[in-house]
Amino acid sequence: MSAVSAVSAAVGTATLWLHVYATRTYLRSEGAEATNDPFAQPHKLVPRRGGRYK
Repeated sequence: MSAVSAVSAAVGTATLWLHVYATRTYLRSEGAEATNDPFAQPHKLVPRRGGRYK
């Protein structure tokens, strides 16, 4: 494994976890219920009449 690919992998992992942390923080500030799924957005999944989602 070259140094370039090692650095690239580290940057990718850091970016992913930063995104997960920012998403969880945003959802908490929106008043969403705590969830183990960092990408769940319960406040946007409100069923409307006709069974569609907002």
